[in-house]
Amino acid sequence: PYTTLFRSLRPRRNPASRYGLTEREMEFLRGLSEGLSNKQLARRLGLRERTVKNQLTLLYSKLNVGSRTEAVALALKEGLV
Repeated sequence: PYTTLFRSLRPRRNPASRYGLTEREMEFLRGLSEGLSNKQLARRLGLRERTVKNQLTLLYSKLNVGSRTEAVALALKEGLV
């Protein structure tokens, strides 16, 4: 019984840290969840569109997904956004 109690008192890991996501990658994920296009993300984050595409590829790799739709679905399921 005490084990269960102590386990529930332990601080929960930040969901982003489970995937090794940086704050900047979380910004990308939030933008995706808002339905922003690559061009809109680039404008919001002050980047070139090509940089956004490269960063999204890295983000998909960290999340082990193949598309922005899968990334957003996982983010919602895991409480990342």
